[in-house]
Amino acid sequence: MGATVALTGATGFVGGAIARHLSAKGYRLRLLARRTAALPALAEGATAISGGLGDPEALARLVEGAEMVVHAAGAIKAIDAQEFARVNRDGAAAVAQAALQEGVRRFVLISSIAARSPLLSAYAASKRAGETEVLDRLGDSLTILRPPVVYGPGDRETLPMFRAARFGFFPIPGPPEARLSFIHVADFAAAVGACLAAPTLPQGVFELYDGTPGGYGWRDIAAALGSAVGRTPRQIPIAPLPLRLLASAALASARLSGKATLLRPDKVNELRHPDWVCRDSRLGEITQWRAHYALVEGFVDAVAWYRAHGWLK
Repeated sequence: MGATVALTGATGFVGGAIARHLSAKGYRLRLLARRTAALPALAEGATAISGGLGDPEALARLVEGAEMVVHAAGAIKAIDAQEFARVNRDGAAAVAQAALQEGVRRFVLISSIAARSPLLSAYAASKRAGETEVLDRLGDSLTILRPPVVYGPGDRETLPMFRAARFGFFPIPGPPEARLSFIHVADFAAAVGACLAAPTLPQGVFELYDGTPGGYGWRDIAAALGSAVGRTPRQIPIAPLPLRLLASAALASARLSGKATLLRPDKVNELRHPDWVCRDSRLGEITQWRAHYALVEGFVDAVAWYRAHGWLK
């Protein structure tokens, strides 16, 4: 049997992919979740720990006897900045503190490329603050991974993009010159596995992407969507003012319903940012990890899964 890995966020899109990848590699998993009923399908033989990031006793049980910790839990939706901070900053700090007390020497923090520009939004600020909290506690026992747009089978956040393309259009929320990097969720999970398997844990902050230099422009993304869904979508730029009005309406609705929203006024700052390109190849040089999916192949894989599961016609 492999080493024991304590993992948070396994019921989420990225965390679930990490759980499945590590289980297939022979690691013994301890999974933290508020809803443990969803966990058995993720990883055969995994130990479910019931609790949340704000429960010190649950976190102590999670890391007890673990050689490695992967913190993938986080909030991408919220009603206010305090909620982002509570989950992404304070939650990361709590998991790191539990790992420190247990003496865990390998810790991988799943952050976001947004953390490199913390002034853009409450989400970006909370992810950067989470990095700082963990770094202050664990120092050189830490790997921080900053993915760009993560997509693939099972993702609900990028699904509307595929549905829109299927109907023949592609709304563009950013400026014409914007470029973005992407990574398929299976490739990202493999990168986490490569960090844990490395003879020495890669230390520092690493931005991961699919290996395409310079990322992708909107025309590239539209073409990849068209190849995946079998229809050429019409590109429809969204002006900043309507986008901000839509974001304000979404936030107002979220406050009334009490349900978190992805689209907030400060999220527009992220959407309008022109450069979300990853240019960091160091992790591959250290671990020999390589992404297998370029955008077209990755989108085709995602669409095949969506259609097989009835999410997309």
